Amino acid sequence: MLEFIRKNSWIALAAIAAILIGFLLMDYAGKNVMGGDRFATINDTQYSYADQVELGENGTHLLGQLAGACSQRHEDLISRFDTDKDGKIDDKENAAMDPAILAKIRQNQETFAQIQNLFQIWNNLGFGKAETRVMSNRIIVRDEARAFGVYPDKKQTDTFIENLVAFQNDNGTFDTDAYMQFIGKKEGNINKEREAAFHALIADIIAWNALQAIIVDDLQINEAIEGKMLDAAQQTFDLSAARLPLAKYAPSTDPSEEEIKAYWEQNKGNYLSQERRGVTIFTIAPAENVKNDDNFRADIEELYETIMEANGRAVVKQLENASSHAGSEFTFTQETYPLAARDQMAAGLLTAIVGADKGIETMADAAFTVEDAPAPAVYEQRKEAGNADSEIKPGQMRGVYNTKDGKYAILRVNTIEKPTELPYEQAKASALADLKKKLTSDKMNQTAQELYARMEKADSLDKAFTIAKEVGADVSVIDKFPKEDDKTPEALQNSINMLLTTDTGKLAPIMQDAEGILIVGVRKRSVEDSTQNAAARTVYQFPMMENMLRQAIMKDWLIQCYGKYKVQVAQH
Repeated sequence: MLEFIRKNSWIALAAIAAILIGFLLMDYAGKNVMGGDRFATINDTQYSYADQVELGENGTHLLGQLAGACSQRHEDLISRFDTDKDGKIDDKENAAMDPAILAKIRQNQETFAQIQNLFQIWNNLGFGKAETRVMSNRIIVRDEARAFGVYPDKKQTDTFIENLVAFQNDNGTFDTDAYMQFIGKKEGNINKEREAAFHALIADIIAWNALQAIIVDDLQINEAIEGKMLDAAQQTFDLSAARLPLAKYAPSTDPSEEEIKAYWEQNKGNYLSQERRGVTIFTIAPAENVKNDDNFRADIEELYETIMEANGRAVVKQLENASSHAGSEFTFTQETYPLAARDQMAAGLLTAIVGADKGIETMADAAFTVEDAPAPAVYEQRKEAGNADSEIKPGQMRGVYNTKDGKYAILRVNTIEKPTELPYEQAKASALADLKKKLTSDKMNQTAQELYARMEKADSLDKAFTIAKEVGADVSVIDKFPKEDDKTPEALQNSINMLLTTDTGKLAPIMQDAEGILIVGVRKRSVEDSTQNAAARTVYQFPMMENMLRQAIMKDWLIQCYGKYKVQVAQH
């Protein structure tokens, strides 16, 4: 376990944190309503948009921030012993590791895994949007915990928070400064609303753990059976491989004009103009009087919640009010950009974003994540009538984004011009390229099927791959697959399950990737019997499997509760 913790888990921890922290930057505006302000009915009690914000959106937001705090603490603890600063803990550095620090690393990892499990279950299980699901699940957990008499009191909640490694000094005492920085400030004092929301979330986490202890009890896996499953999943393979390169089957001449046009007629829906979007960027910068960056961030956090609660409407008025009140620590500017395709957006929309979701590196990227917006004519009518801002269609707001120049930005998509079908002359070049790809792929697949049928009839793998070589396939040997730094074909790396179900001495099903088709045969399979593998099973893999099984049971229990509590949510 020490080896796994030192060399692997911190990477996984940071990766998962990046996913969760992305929710800090997601769009919390643009929520739909059902029957006025009723978002869900649970056990005959109606819950509103405000409940969804408090329990669903803020809950997810705080889970993400707690994940980030755990990740940062983990990096801090590890970095103390990484003397050569190579991002790894080698044997010499490990020997110097304080046992107390190692205990904190383990405790911090357990907390992080707990956050991950809760996020996956509460965010994905149930009806409606993610924030509605989180709200519903937390309400059910609260009611069930109270029915069992295990809902925590304030003292239990405080103790849980004080024992979080993310809020502790090295000596195990509560780090008030770290906690204050996490909660943030409001008007110079600790943000009481945010603190109350965090304590409520922690109480629900404690309740979930208590319910799990009751429902799952002392469940344990059968290690003998699971060990055999791990052996099957962790075996290595010696393979023979035959590659049919895609390029080899390209047609020698271009298709005729009639063939291209016929192909376009059949697939004209694939050849469209570029979607164009018109956006407004609200840039928030620290005011001249700002001396404390922490306070500035807290001020932005407060603004973020205000805009979120207003459902993304009247954002200009909100920004004006927030920036003009006494003691405000920020100013804002706005810039509206005309309709443009993604690759033609103005330079002002290429502002880099810090720590956003994968694939969102600039404000232009963020603009193209919005799902809908009014048609151009509709938006112009609203704008001319003077109510475009107050009647913005839900789902158009994105933010708050932290930009690399030290500012914050909120993005609003004013309008979207949907793609339309291109006429033949404009689509011809693309249709020709696609038709050539199809003809090439069809020829390669036909050849592969015929070759595979011949190879299957051979009485040994050696003879089978001799046949492949004779027809021009690139034949090679791949030993001990999979292995570290494996440079085997992508098709094989994505098809390990095929090898698991292929008998030794037989051909696996045909595999394909961007470079062509791969036919492999299993010459030998083996399972490494090492001390490291045995240790990994005992201290990592078996506990992980037990935890997965517990979570599966808890999911089933929560699903049953949905019927018991007669959960109904808005449908749009």
